[in-house]
Amino acid sequence: MAYLKFLLLSVVLFGAVPAAKAVVCGQGCNTPDDCPTNGCSVCMLQLGRKRDTQYTGICVLPPAPQCGDMCESNDDCPESGCTACVGQAPTQGTAAQRICQQPTCNQQCHQDSDCNPSGECRVCAFNPLQGHLTCQPTGSVRDDPHFVGFNGKQFEFVGEPHKIFALISEPQLELLSEFAPWNPLKNRAFNGTVMSSLALSHCDDKLVMYGNRTILMNGNAILADTSAEFDSMDIATFTGPSGVTVKVSVGERWTFEFQMVGWMNIVRSVPHFDRSQEIRGVLGYGWNNSTHVESSDCLAKTKSGECTVPGKISDYTTNRSTGVAHAVWKHSIFNASSC
Repeated sequence: MAYLKFLLLSVVLFGAVPAAKAVVCGQGCNTPDDCPTNGCSVCMLQLGRKRDTQYTGICVLPPAPQCGDMCESNDDCPESGCTACVGQAPTQGTAAQRICQQPTCNQQCHQDSDCNPSGECRVCAFNPLQGHLTCQPTGSVRDDPHFVGFNGKQFEFVGEPHKIFALISEPQLELLSEFAPWNPLKNRAFNGTVMSSLALSHCDDKLVMYGNRTILMNGNAILADTSAEFDSMDIATFTGPSGVTVKVSVGERWTFEFQMVGWMNIVRSVPHFDRSQEIRGVLGYGWNNSTHVESSDCLAKTKSGECTVPGKISDYTTNRSTGVAHAVWKHSIFNASSC
C-alpha cells in the first residue's frame, strides 16, 4: 500500500513514471547485440560517421528477401515473385543449398499466391496424383468472352452467336459451349458474345449448365447448394452473391470450377496430366500446339500478336447452329468416347 501511495504521489508531482529506454530504428550501435532481436535488428556500418561518437553504425531493418537469397523455408522468401524456397542440386565446388525462386509446376503450395502468377502453373489446386496442393496450369473464360489458355496467355475469342464451340476436347472428355449474342449498350457496331451454356461430357456422364442457373446431370435437375457423386464425376454447387458456383472433379484427371451469372464463366479448368497427352479445342490450343489445326488463318491473337487460336470457325464448331444442350453430344466435332 505504501508503494502505491508513493507511485501515485510521483505521478502527481513529476508526471508519468518514465519507462525504460527502448532501442529504436536509427539508434547508434557497434554490433548487432546493441540492436533489438526483432524489428531494427541489423547494425549497419555508416561510413563517414563522426569519430567523436562512441558508435560506428545505426540499427536498421533487415533487408527484404530477394530472388536468389538462401533460405530454409518459404517463410524466408518474398511474399510475391520468388516465393518458393527450392533446393538446388550441388555443382562442382558448390554444396547443395536452398534458394528463393519463382514457383515451378507441381511444386507444393497452400494458396494461389504461392504460385507464379505470370507463369503457366499459376493456380494452387489439389493434385490427386500427388495427394496434396500443387501449382498447376489452368484455363479460364470470363464474360464476353476473355480467355486465358493453359499456357497463361490471354486472348479474346468472340466466335459466332448461336453456334456450339468445342472449348476442350480429349479422347474421353469434352467441354462445349453455345455462344449467345451480347450487346448490353445496344451498340450496332458492337458484336459481342457470351457463353449461354456449357456442356461437360466424360465417359457416360453428361453435365449441362445454363447461365440462368439451370443444372442438368444426365437429364436430371441438380439443385443449388448440394453435392452428389456420379460414375465419373463429383459435383458440388454453392450460391454466392455473384451467382451459383459449380465445382466438378473428374476422377484424377480434371478439376473444374464454373460460375453461373446470367451467362457462364469458367473460373478454372485444371488438367492433372503432362503435355504428352493432347487437348484440342479453343481453350485447349496452346497446351500442345503440334496436335492442333495448322492454318494460315487466325481467329484470336495475344496483345503481342501471337496466334492463340489458328484455323477457321468451322474447325471448332459443330454442324448444328442452335438447339437444346443435350443435342450437343450427338453433334460434337470430336466425339468423346465412353470409358
